[in-house]
Amino acid sequence: MDEVKNTQGEALIDFLKDTGLVIENGRKGKDAFTCVFSRGQSVVDYCVVPTDCMEAIDNFRVVTMRECIEEMRVRGEPRRIPDHSCLMWEIKTVVNENLQSEENGSEDREVPRLRYEIPENYLMEEVDSIDLLSKRLQGAHISQEEMDYIYQDIVDMMKRNLKEVVQRRGAEKRWGQVWFHRGLQKLRKAFNKAEKQWLESRNEEQRKARRETYLKIRGSYNKAVRRAKREYEEKESDRLEATLWDPKKWWRLLSKKKVTSKKVAQVDMSRVIDGEGKIREGDGARKVWKAHFEQLLNEGAADVGGQRETVVNDDIRNEQLDNEITAEEVAAAMGKIKRKAAPGKDGLTAEMVDRDILRNLWGALFNACWRTGVVPKAWKESVVVPVPKKPRTGPCIPDDFRGIALTSVVYKAM
Repeated sequence: MDEVKNTQGEALIDFLKDTGLVIENGRKGKDAFTCVFSRGQSVVDYCVVPTDCMEAIDNFRVVTMRECIEEMRVRGEPRRIPDHSCLMWEIKTVVNENLQSEENGSEDREVPRLRYEIPENYLMEEVDSIDLLSKRLQGAHISQEEMDYIYQDIVDMMKRNLKEVVQRRGAEKRWGQVWFHRGLQKLRKAFNKAEKQWLESRNEEQRKARRETYLKIRGSYNKAVRRAKREYEEKESDRLEATLWDPKKWWRLLSKKKVTSKKVAQVDMSRVIDGEGKIREGDGARKVWKAHFEQLLNEGAADVGGQRETVVNDDIRNEQLDNEITAEEVAAAMGKIKRKAAPGKDGLTAEMVDRDILRNLWGALFNACWRTGVVPKAWKESVVVPVPKKPRTGPCIPDDFRGIALTSVVYKAM
């Protein structure tokens, strides 16, 4: 312990007595300093709280700057690490379970954000279901309602075979640099451990030896970081040079590097100005967006009250068009879909639909649509995403946005 006393320390104690405050250091956690000088004197920072709040402080500890970088998931690798440490603690709070949300009137509850991925054995256990769905599409006459039921069964089957990924707290990528690999993470942990052991040393001889160990590990870590940066930059440079023959691909790779320093302003589309000049929010804003794009996309459409009459000339025949769609043609069409294409309203992605096990099912579906003239209702509906024509701030004006319609990737293949 640092036993140095001075008038400032005595003044602090008198101040705490007069104001009814207490210091958590020593009562919670370990007696640790936030900075230790080579001469043995220390700098101590304090967590000061009212007396009635003492029990609310939990898990009080002193951590080094290296540990702070890891726990706070700081982006980037700092050029210098100060020798100061930080005081960290948790505050225990009491939540009244009877309180209800002011917005929706229901109990507040955390809604987890789920993420799904395609497993290696995707749909391998659904062979019988796929065959059954294919047989249901063989009928000569399929109504719109029956077609919608069959397509919904296909979508449900594909979605329930996805693998749900449960993200652990702190499992997300902590470092912004893509070159930061597991080897550097292990070196960083060893670096943190050696630094902490050095700062907690009491004996002068032990302190000197641990400092030399710390400096050695720090040198190895810094050298490994520079090497990882260099190897990554060389690899990315080779990738760019290999795509010089394709300007479109070259610019796409370059845009992912985020070499520009220009910040893109985030547009808040939850606040929009309607036709009367009033600002709408929440459900009102969604209604304004919906009405705007419905009017825009349906403008000029002919109103034919009822089913259109289809005129078929039996004298005109094309053997190639009359033939059924083959599995090879389905595979060729699926291969042309962009892998990163956004899904439509059905939620099916290109990676989900482009599967060998689904070739015959898609062939049966396409042939049924071609034969009966009936397509799933989900193919006729799109998800419209407003995209600003120019950067803007404040409430949105619908005329300043263009709508991007996201349709089903299966429909695109058809």
